[in-house]
Amino acid sequence: MLLVELPTYMKAILSFNISQNAGLSAIPYVCLWSIFSIIWSNRLDWAKSKGWITTTTVRKLSTAIGMCHNEHA
Repeated sequence: MLLVELPTYMKAILSFNISQNAGLSAIPYVCLWSIFSIIWSNRLDWAKSKGWITTTTVRKLSTAIGMCHNEHA
C-alpha cells in the first residue's frame, strides 16, 4: 500500500512537482528489482551450478518469493 500511495503522498503532503515525484517514486521499485534480479539470481545460479537445485526448483522459488512480495505490497 505504501508504494502505491507514495506518489500521492509526495504530491499532496510534501509538495513535490510531478517530474520530481516520478523519479523519487521509482526508487523503491528499482531497489527491489536490483536486489531480486542481481543478488537472488546470482545465488540461484551458483546453487544450480553446484547441482544442489534444478531449473524447476529455481523457477518455483522465484515465483514463491514474487508472490510473497505481492501479498505484502
